[in-house]
Amino acid sequence: MIRTLLAAASFAALALPAAAQTQTGYMVAQCQINDAPAQLALQYEAIGGAGITYGPGVNPDITGVISDGSTTYYWNGTLTGSFGQIPISGENYFLRFYDQNAYNRETVLEVTMTGPQSFYLEDVYGNYPGQHPCQITDFQ
Repeated sequence: MIRTLLAAASFAALALPAAAQTQTGYMVAQCQINDAPAQLALQYEAIGGAGITYGPGVNPDITGVISDGSTTYYWNGTLTGSFGQIPISGENYFLRFYDQNAYNRETVLEVTMTGPQSFYLEDVYGNYPGQHPCQITDFQ
């Protein structure tokens, strides 16, 4: 599912092969947050999941470590706009920050890809209602 939805650019990092144990990179996107321009700059780390194999018997020894086909993506960076610069972090399809303009309330943004270079952010808790479009400008 992750490989299908996030096949290109920024969140295309989620399309990296699960066998890769650790992959890092960054992406930059221009967004419209409440109809005002903002820049989302994120670094990511993709960590492949692993499982263990056991030998035979009642009390088997561990015989190996193999990829279990899963990958978890961790995000860290900033969201910058007329509201200032906000540190932002996240995991997989979710980004979060603490809104200093709203009594340090946690805001969680869900990422939904709309094309190979575009996505929108939607506030899970409704602090910033609506879908906030973003266009990827740089990805490595």
